[in-house]
Amino acid sequence: MSKPSIQNLMDEVTERVKSTTTFADSGFQCFNLQDLTSWRESGAALPMAGIAYEGSDIPDREIDTHKQSRGSRSVNTQSVKISVIIGVDYRGAGGPDTKVTALALLQEVRDVLHGYSNVNHRPWTFIGEQPLDGDEEGVIFYGQLWATDIHLTGNHTAQ
Repeated sequence: MSKPSIQNLMDEVTERVKSTTTFADSGFQCFNLQDLTSWRESGAALPMAGIAYEGSDIPDREIDTHKQSRGSRSVNTQSVKISVIIGVDYRGAGGPDTKVTALALLQEVRDVLHGYSNVNHRPWTFIGEQPLDGDEEGVIFYGQLWATDIHLTGNHTAQ
């Protein structure tokens, strides 16, 4: 079995988010919140979801400070992090409370993504969520952070 690429993992999260009724036509891969805001400014409808790569790391507990023997093979776990950014319509005082809608959409994404595994055979884990500072008038953004682990392998040969 080959290791999935970051793009494979991005595609998987995008597919899961777009499997919801809400985001079937408004789920996009994006670079960051500003990129998602550009989609909105070009006419994308609300609510919308953007899927962005947030980076990866090797958990501290797995960093091996020992030198590898010649011809050895090492395996670490690489934690890949992807965010789901949700944008919803926001009305100020006097309008309906759109936080209720936003919270329901955050739950909808958690329901389809938490524990899901396919391309990687390891489940997606919910890390957290929070409101995001966006500059677009009439839109409020929330971000969720998700992680999955992939094997990071390497062969060490004599040089």
